[in-house]
This record gives sequence, structure tokens and C-alpha cells, in this order.
Amino acid sequence: MADTSTAPKETLPAGHPKAGYASPDLSYHEGTGTIPDAEKEWHEERNDAQQAELEAIADGEDKVAKEERALTEEHAKVAKERAKFLDEQKYGPTAGKLPGDASYEEPDASGSSSSSKTTTSKTSSSSS
Repeated sequence: MADTSTAPKETLPAGHPKAGYASPDLSYHEGTGTIPDAEKEWHEERNDAQQAELEAIADGEDKVAKEERALTEEHAKVAKERAKFLDEQKYGPTAGKLPGDASYEEPDASGSSSSSKTTTSKTSSSSS
């Protein structure tokens, strides 16, 4: 297994409902010369805050992407199991039906499906 500290973080596509939004990078400073120390500190604080924001977004997107991938893999596993079950049930009384479906009937011990619905009819005789 890859070391998680060096593994690249997963990202979410643009427009994803859980994708993070980063404020614009304002670290570019145009001009020549030096700036006063107070202004320089302000720029550094702003840049540090923006970097922390990017790291938080990357961590959040990585977590969501991994959760969604795990969920997708679980759904694929279930779909594969259902397909295998249907393939095994290709022939016989339960062919093409999954347990839980309305049309599915459990086969009884003899192998035939248990659809013995009995109907009784009343006969009335009239005497004249």
C-alpha cells in the first residue's frame, strides 16, 4: 500500500457539488523596489491564509473523492454479485428473477416453485 503522506491527493471535478472553492491568489505584487515592513507582513499573512485554505480544500476534496470511490466500488461489487446470481439462475423456475422482486418465488424442496394457489368455488343446488 502506498504511503499516504506522499500519495497525491484526489481532486473533484469542477462543478461537483462538494468541490471546494479557493479565493483568488493575490500574492502577485507588481512593481519594483521594496515595501514597508508592515505591508510586507500583511502580504505574508494573506499568502499564508490562502495557502492554508488551499490545503484545507485539498484535504476535504481528497476525503470526499475517496468516499465516493469506495461507494462506487461497493455498488460495482453488488452489481457483479447480482449478475452472477442471475447467470446462475438462468434456467429453472427462478430464471431471471432476484430475491426480493415481486415475481420471485422460492422453490420448494422438489425444485418447483411454490405457486399452489388454491381456489374454492361454491356450488349451490336449488331444489324445485
